[in-house]
Amino acid sequence: MSIKILPKQVIKQIAAGEVIDKPSAVVKELIENSIDALSSQINIYVEKGGMKLIKINDNGIGMSKDDLLLCFKKYATSKIKNLDDLECFKSFGFRGEALTSIKNVSRIKIISKTTYQKIAWEIYTEGMDNNIIYLKPSPNSVGTTIEVLDLFYNIPVRRKFIFNNNIEFLHIKNIVKSVILMRLNIGIKFIYNNKIIYNFPKVENNISYIDRITNICGKDFIKQSLKINSNYHTMNLFGWITLPQSKYYSNNIKKYFYINNRIINNKFINHIIKEICKIKFGFYYNQSFLIYLEIEPKNIDLNIHPQKKDVNFYQVELIYNFFHKSILNYSSFYKNSLIDKNQKNHNYEKNYKLNNEIFKNLDIHYNDILFNKIKKKKLISLKNIPLFYFKNFGILRTIVKNTWIIIEKNNILFYISVKKIEFLLLNMKYKFYLKNQNNIEIIYLNIQIKLIKEELDILIKLKKTLKILGFNFFINKLDKYKFKLISIPSLLLNIEMQIFFKCLFKYYLIKHDLSLKELLKWIIKYIVNIKKIWSYFNIIDLLMEFELLNSENNIVSITKLFHPINFNNILYE
Repeated sequence: MSIKILPKQVIKQIAAGEVIDKPSAVVKELIENSIDALSSQINIYVEKGGMKLIKINDNGIGMSKDDLLLCFKKYATSKIKNLDDLECFKSFGFRGEALTSIKNVSRIKIISKTTYQKIAWEIYTEGMDNNIIYLKPSPNSVGTTIEVLDLFYNIPVRRKFIFNNNIEFLHIKNIVKSVILMRLNIGIKFIYNNKIIYNFPKVENNISYIDRITNICGKDFIKQSLKINSNYHTMNLFGWITLPQSKYYSNNIKKYFYINNRIINNKFINHIIKEICKIKFGFYYNQSFLIYLEIEPKNIDLNIHPQKKDVNFYQVELIYNFFHKSILNYSSFYKNSLIDKNQKNHNYEKNYKLNNEIFKNLDIHYNDILFNKIKKKKLISLKNIPLFYFKNFGILRTIVKNTWIIIEKNNILFYISVKKIEFLLLNMKYKFYLKNQNNIEIIYLNIQIKLIKEELDILIKLKKTLKILGFNFFINKLDKYKFKLISIPSLLLNIEMQIFFKCLFKYYLIKHDLSLKELLKWIIKYIVNIKKIWSYFNIIDLLMEFELLNSENNIVSITKLFHPINFNNILYE
């Protein structure tokens, strides 16, 4: 049998099938186009599993008449211009294949208008034919409406394999759900067979965000999950992984993993999450997770799958260790009821070892709640950051020089020291759990610290006070100038303990004696003065935790924190 070049029609059908294999693929590609068009509202209409109609309407930047004529051409795109752009692109589409592939297997109509046009233009074409059937003026607001009719009408074999509209509806619904959790700054409306399935306005506050999470993942998902929030250089990891004790353990499994706000199905990530949870909890279980990874586009290869569902990581080892460190560190906040408390100290050191030295010096900043019993809403990174209103603080406007936050309250702008907020919050936490000893969250360690004679004497004097504050240790019988640190309060999770104790001993030599109150104040000041990177959402977490803890206990007044900004002084300088 001799080799022959395939006919153009066959080539087109094969190429279209790589990108568009089912109705949900059409929905995915068109929604991604709407996102790339900077839409703030996307409406999705589907009938009969998408085989009869898929209609996407958005209020994005739209396409001009000239762009409409080009949009069906293969490899015609506005996303990239040269090879270098592939290294750093942030858009969803970049190949210029989607609309061409959809057109080749359906009848398609596009109506679009830009802000610079007086009228909208409507274009219609169908099938493998390159000819435009018509292009005419049409009424439409700024944005784009795309209608895909009679999907696979010209490929009867493909239609035979799509025999159940209900199954196709579930595939489409899953695509829409992934977008709802991915693009919080966009309103999403999904209508199937004239019935509203989802109707979410764009997220503008923490309540509307929580509403999305609970609707898609279940009302108990956040409450029964381990929360992750880590960063290392330009990488950020945020999200939740369900704990084995939760009702998600045996059923209702949901896995959402996003890289740079793009839904990804990556076996490597699924595997390492499963393995790391096995290390922590001692057995395999089916965990649900909602995880967001932000990484420089140049460090991943997205151009490996026609539908861009997967990626290759250029630094696999670093990714593994980043996940490993992040999950294990945060899981130390949660007591494992499945492992006997007496075994924890023995197992922790073995479980905590990383596979590679590459992750030794990671600088990960944490800001997490101390008590499981205090409920707290969480937020994730948004492209268009919404305004958050706090009952006591007002509206958070911005962060200045990693030191101050600007707050608007009663139409007046104030600046507040972040350190002062953190100090008051830590002080409230300690007061709270000193009254409720059972609520102290501790981290189990296995660290040997060397002492000199004067330090040993100080440690013995402070032993009872330190134990009240959550420290547990014992002095080595074979070498009394070493002590073994068993556990510390979770507030000190990211603190280098050797340096911490050296500083404490020096402070004691100055004071000669320390009461519980004085020692507590010193510890809080020590934590506050450690350099941190305060991102917008670290501040959101800080303020939310402060308000929730203070509202439940009415511990402190915050009026002294507010300093009004005097613009008159600024204007006349």
